[in-house]
Amino acid sequence: MLASLFGRDGPLKLSKLRMDPTSAVADYGFVVAGSDSYDHTIEGGPCTIECKYLGNNIYKLTPSGRSGSDYYFPYVSQNLNGGVGQCRVPAGAADGTIVLTGAMNGCSLDVRRSGPDWLFRHDANGLAMASLPLGDPRRSGDAKCRIDVGHYMLGKWEQTIAASVGSRSTDSASVAGQPLHYLISVKTRGKWLVLNSGILLIQSAKATKYERLRGVNIITPIVTSF
Repeated sequence: MLASLFGRDGPLKLSKLRMDPTSAVADYGFVVAGSDSYDHTIEGGPCTIECKYLGNNIYKLTPSGRSGSDYYFPYVSQNLNGGVGQCRVPAGAADGTIVLTGAMNGCSLDVRRSGPDWLFRHDANGLAMASLPLGDPRRSGDAKCRIDVGHYMLGKWEQTIAASVGSRSTDSASVAGQPLHYLISVKTRGKWLVLNSGILLIQSAKATKYERLRGVNIITPIVTSF
């Protein structure tokens, strides 16, 4: 009964993320699921977002479909697709618009302006864009925002936290936790805020558990704005 009650407040937390993103990321953790529509493509696009409770004050944002007022851009393999997934977001997008991508663990977020659009890009390992041929359209646009691994991860400090949480698990089959970072962009008062939701993933043969990387959230809840 309690789980179902908590599950119902997903839409409320999604609304809070739209209206007060800084407070939402400070109070709750958010995990971004993959997209059935875009995860096998280079080009992302519009979507709708479903928000469900996972436990431990963490919510899963799942993009679906190819229409809606929000946007999703995929991670793509550097070996197969050049390592840069992207989407176009109209510059006139309304306040409360959310732009999502999958977890970053060494990747970079690159945002550029091209005519009437913002180009949001997921740069695999932070190196893929520089490796694209000069004529590749995924290098186009005027650079406005670049977030590399040093802007959102705290290196060995995170690994220490991960090992500590993994070792205190009551499940003897648990492995040390893996830190994940979700860079969520929200249009707020005419600008884009890029927020960091730091999550610790603990996997075992029995279950998958999530905890918040609270230290990371306290230090860098807002990565930048533009």
